[in-house]
Amino acid sequence: MRSIVSIKTPLFLVVLLSAAVTLPIEGANLRWLDHSPARFFTDADWQLLSAKSDEVLNKGEDGREYSWSNPETGSSGSFVAEPAEDRGELSCRLVTIVTQARTASNTSQFTFCRQENGEWKIAR
Repeated sequence: MRSIVSIKTPLFLVVLLSAAVTLPIEGANLRWLDHSPARFFTDADWQLLSAKSDEVLNKGEDGREYSWSNPETGSSGSFVAEPAEDRGELSCRLVTIVTQARTASNTSQFTFCRQENGEWKIAR
């Protein structure tokens, strides 16, 4: 049985976009964040990233890369969503996420499932 973790900004973004590997959120040692792009993100970076993630999950075309960047900080990233698949009554999308800030970069993949209330949650 898969458990589902709710997406909450900005903590969800830190966990989601900064992991070098997929880790269970509960009980995870967050020292790995010391080496992630997220440690350099400003509030403006988070706003750009969050807006782009909403766009990709809600309206993104399958396989298309959606990029964001902040010229003031040099931080950037991209999202690519795979075609939606049904998991029971939920519609889910696998998303590849790339983030870059200063000298740090990361690529991760997560599956998001849309709940009945329209909220996207990370499935693991």
